[in-house]
Amino acid sequence: DTKIESIDKKYIEKVQSHLHLLEARSVNNAEEWLRDGFFSLSNGDDKCPFCNQYLNNVETLITSYRQFFNEEYKKFKETCSTALEKTQKYNLQIELERTQNILSKNKELFEFWSPLVHTEAAATADTFEVATNINDLYIKVQEELQQKSSNPLNDVKLDNFILLDKELNAFNSFIEEVNTLLEPINNEINALKGSNKNIENLEKELKKLQEERKRFEEPILTYCNEYIVKDDKIKGLNTTNKQMQKQLNDYSTETFQKYGTRINEYLKEFSTHFEIKDIKSSIIGRSKDPSVSYILTLNDAEISFENANGKLQASKALSDGDRSTLALAFFLAKLDIEDNLENKIVIFDDPLSSLDSNRRNKTVNILLEKSQKAKQTFILSHNDSFVFRIYEKSSPKMLTVTYDGKLDDLDQNDMEDLMEHRYFTQIKKIESFCENPNLKESIKELQGSVRIVLEDSIKFRYRKYLKNQYVDGDGNTVGPISNKDGLGKMINILESSDCIFKNERRSVIAELRELNDFSMAPHHGNIESAHREERLTVNELITFLGQTINVIYNKL
Repeated sequence: DTKIESIDKKYIEKVQSHLHLLEARSVNNAEEWLRDGFFSLSNGDDKCPFCNQYLNNVETLITSYRQFFNEEYKKFKETCSTALEKTQKYNLQIELERTQNILSKNKELFEFWSPLVHTEAAATADTFEVATNINDLYIKVQEELQQKSSNPLNDVKLDNFILLDKELNAFNSFIEEVNTLLEPINNEINALKGSNKNIENLEKELKKLQEERKRFEEPILTYCNEYIVKDDKIKGLNTTNKQMQKQLNDYSTETFQKYGTRINEYLKEFSTHFEIKDIKSSIIGRSKDPSVSYILTLNDAEISFENANGKLQASKALSDGDRSTLALAFFLAKLDIEDNLENKIVIFDDPLSSLDSNRRNKTVNILLEKSQKAKQTFILSHNDSFVFRIYEKSSPKMLTVTYDGKLDDLDQNDMEDLMEHRYFTQIKKIESFCENPNLKESIKELQGSVRIVLEDSIKFRYRKYLKNQYVDGDGNTVGPISNKDGLGKMINILESSDCIFKNERRSVIAELRELNDFSMAPHHGNIESAHREERLTVNELITFLGQTINVIYNKL
């Protein structure tokens, strides 16, 4: 609402009319052309800068130019042009469409999020609807600004401007109100988004919910109810099991204490310096059976079964006999704490492996004692002396396992034969063959029997001579005899010694050498001639066997 009081309208119209005429005559920039001419008059010229005529009679036109090119008028016109330019550059229709699109999008989002948020707001779907004639008013205002710009002295009605300002204020208030209503909703939505899970987790939860829904559908419902019943039963059994485990643990602790005590007692009986300490009962892993841990000591020094610095190593501290003794002590102690031993069968498999003589004698006595308590006892051994000792003390039923895996019963006569010294068994074998020759007998075995009988007989009768050293007729040293020396070496020693025979010395030595040659074949053989067994007849064999018996009984 601006006016220029110092400018006469008629002069402005006169100049504008003249400008239109110039423009009609194709004068470019007519206003600028007139301005340049007018300002040249300001320098005191009294002639027209264009036609060089005196200006005395055109005062009215000059006044019009002076009014038109007034500085105040110029500024006012520029203001009108600027206002028009701003309104032309601003596309209100596009801004209104953009705003409406935002409102439509907010409406869709509001309808989507409404079931998920709890914020109480006055917003409804109608909140995002707006009806206005702003654009129509804006167009009218632009038209009036166009008229004002073309002639700043024209009067312009302000009604449309006032209405446009009112509508714009109302529209902005509407936008602010919508934003105010949506702010708490947006805050809740943002919080909800922040706590939301990713799609993968949501899919897992959905799958879980779907599975849980099946829980209440048949036949799963019936299965689950049955499971609940059985689960309650299992829980009850677990409770009972824990109670029984405690009872078992208490019992095993007490039992293993007794077990350790008995082990140490047996180790003392076997005259060892070993002792079991720190016996503890425990349940290992998922096992339901109790186990025992302990420390093995030798003269109070702990023995380690692993490579532990500063401790005795089991590999160095325990001999084979020690290991066997420990194993036997553990087994015997277990028998002592065994329930219902009288109803059980006990088997000892070679209990004398690597044991010394003292431990062997003690073992025989302990095994016989245990055999009285068990329902039945089996003792397996390949040690003749141990078996004979068991037989002498208790006369149990004896069985032998042959090379073909068969079991043969051994009666009293069999055992007496087995227990008899080999010297007597070999003499009996020779005498039996001489009385009743059995052609199935091996000549090699009979030759071996001759050698055994002669060697044992000389060892028994002339032991003191065999242990001395002598010089033979050739000046060579002979004797004493070693465990590796045989019949020939014995004869050489006897020949050089001063021992006394029942018969003439020279003939006895000669006869012994003959029998030595006869019995030597099975031990040494002869690659230069046929084997003696092939040349011997039964009569010849009987002759040598009889000669052997005669030498033993009558000549040595």
